[in-house]
Amino acid sequence: MIRSLTWLEKTLNAVFTKRWWIMFLRLAVALVTVKTRSQVDIIDDGYRWRKYGQKAVKNSKFPRSYYRCTYQECNVKKQVQRLSKDEGVVVTTYEGTHSHLIEKSTDNFEHILTQMQIYSSC
Repeated sequence: MIRSLTWLEKTLNAVFTKRWWIMFLRLAVALVTVKTRSQVDIIDDGYRWRKYGQKAVKNSKFPRSYYRCTYQECNVKKQVQRLSKDEGVVVTTYEGTHSHLIEKSTDNFEHILTQMQIYSSC
């Protein structure tokens, strides 16, 4: 019985490697995509972000920008890109869930609403 348990543990360790778990957890992370009609690319969502990259996107004249939440130990990322087909639409994709409360006061969302119009694809 002990030998089979050891064999089972070795098999499970081989199958469920650290790399596998990282890939699994990335798939399990929340993804939220928001389309907004806006003149500016960055919409104030109440959190603070640090830009860590930008790249050209194939078949698009607008680059995609990459941001991380600046709060310590918060792993949320977002991508921002303007649509080529409709230049007034900005697509923001959030990956993850914030591990902290919102950093800026959002008692009044009017300042956010003045920046954008929610875009409906229906």
